[in-house]
Amino acid sequence: LGMCFGISSFLNKFQNDIKMISLTAVQQELLNNFKKACQTIIRSKSPYEGILRPLKEKFDNLVLLPLVGERHYGFQGPCKLNMKNEYQYLVYILEHIPKNIGVVVTYPPQLLNPYSSDTISFLEKRYPHFICHEDFRKYCSVSQYLLAYTDMVVGLGTGICFQTLVWENKLLDLGDMNIIADSSDLGAVEKVLKRELQNKDNILYWMLTRYAIQKCYLYNPEWLSKYLINSLDKFRIDGINYDF
Repeated sequence: LGMCFGISSFLNKFQNDIKMISLTAVQQELLNNFKKACQTIIRSKSPYEGILRPLKEKFDNLVLLPLVGERHYGFQGPCKLNMKNEYQYLVYILEHIPKNIGVVVTYPPQLLNPYSSDTISFLEKRYPHFICHEDFRKYCSVSQYLLAYTDMVVGLGTGICFQTLVWENKLLDLGDMNIIADSSDLGAVEKVLKRELQNKDNILYWMLTRYAIQKCYLYNPEWLSKYLINSLDKFRIDGINYDF
C-alpha cells in the first residue's frame, strides 16, 4: 500500500462514494483474514518488540512520526505546516504533542544520518517523549514494523499512512489524505487517541480490489493492457466514477 497522494487525487475526489460502500459477510471475512495474515507476518519478522513494549508501559500512548525528507513531495507540497526544513517540522510536532505521549521517529532509507549524535542527544534531553532508537537505522522501511506497537501515525500522505488501515491505527494527517485521516489538527492528538476507533474496512477493501494493483499484475503486459483498455472503455461509456 505505497501510493502517492494529493488534494486532487482520485481517492479524495470520490471519498464520499467510497465511504458509503457496505461489505458483505463474505467480503468482511476475506478482509479480516488478509489483515490477520499481514499482521502475523510482520510481527513474526519485527526485531523491535523488545524496544517498544517497555515504552508502551512508560507512556500513555505511542505515536509514530515517519519523517520523509525535505525533498519529498509530501513535505514540499501538501504539508499544512509550511515549514522551512524537516528539523523545524520535527521540533514543531514535539512541541505540540504532550509529554505523556511517546513520539517514535523514523527516517526514510535514503537518509542515512540526517541528524548528528549531538542533535539526537539534545532532542532526547529537551523532549523526553522523543524516541529515536539507533536500531531503527538497521533496516529499510522500518516504520512498517512499528505500527504494531503504536496507536497513531502522524504523517504526510505516504504509504505508511495507508498501512494504518491494516493495523487499525489512528491517523493524524498533515497533508491531503482526507479519506482515511481521523484528524488533521495537531492540537487534537489526545482527543483523537481517546476517541472510539473508526471502522475503515470498506475503504481498505475497495483499495485492495479496485485501486492497488499488485506487482505481479503490474509487470504482466497482457493483463495490464487488458486492464487499461477495459478502464478506458468504461470511461467512454460512463465517465470517471469510483467504480471503475
